[in-house]
Amino acid sequence: LLHDAGEAYLSDVPGPLKRQMEQFRKWEDALLDVIYVKFLGSVLTEEEAAVVKGIDEDMLYFDLKYLLNEVPDGPKPVMRSGFSYRVCDFASVEKRYLELFEAFTRVGLREE
Repeated sequence: LLHDAGEAYLSDVPGPLKRQMEQFRKWEDALLDVIYVKFLGSVLTEEEAAVVKGIDEDMLYFDLKYLLNEVPDGPKPVMRSGFSYRVCDFASVEKRYLELFEAFTRVGLREE
């Protein structure tokens, strides 16, 4: 839920361009670490970061297909959760986000 939180402060930069912007990536990584510590209690482990990156890359397939009407490279990823491209008002998105955050926070506290 937080992997794009830095975009609220630094803007969203497309991956191909971001790969050429070493300083931007450093700023974004440092900002995300602050956000993760604030809301999760720690930075992501390497394993957690790899999972998040994999899901983000899988979502790119669907974004290309359904938002840009492009033919993505590679096989269709198998998603482990449902998602929708239905347009929703901000209040509904905020409410659902906070519900998920609360649910995931409770799960995380039980595992500790």
